[in-house]
Amino acid sequence: MNDAVADPHGRFWAGSMTYAGVPGGGTLYRLTPGAEPVPAVTGLTIPNGPAFDATGTTMYLADTPRGEIDRFTVDPATGDLHGREPFLRLAPADGARTA
Repeated sequence: MNDAVADPHGRFWAGSMTYAGVPGGGTLYRLTPGAEPVPAVTGLTIPNGPAFDATGTTMYLADTPRGEIDRFTVDPATGDLHGREPFLRLAPADGARTA
C-alpha cells in the first residue's frame, strides 16, 4: 500500500503499487465501511496524493512516475468515479519521475 485519504463522505481511498514500481501494477481502492474494498482506478504505477474538493464530488489523483495528475467526478452517494480527465502533466524536467 502506498498513499491514502478519507473523503468527506467517510470512505477511505488507498493506493497500492508493486514493490518494483512496475508500470500498470498499481490500483486505487475505495473502502466503504461495511463493504468489501473496490478497485476504483487500475493500471496505475505509483498512485499518490488522492485528494478531494470540500464537497467530495471531485477527486484528484497523481501517478508519480508518469508525471500525471487526473481529475475525476465522484458520485457522492456511491463513490463511483466518472469522467476521468487530465488535470496536470509534468515534463521530466519539471518534476520527479522515476520511469
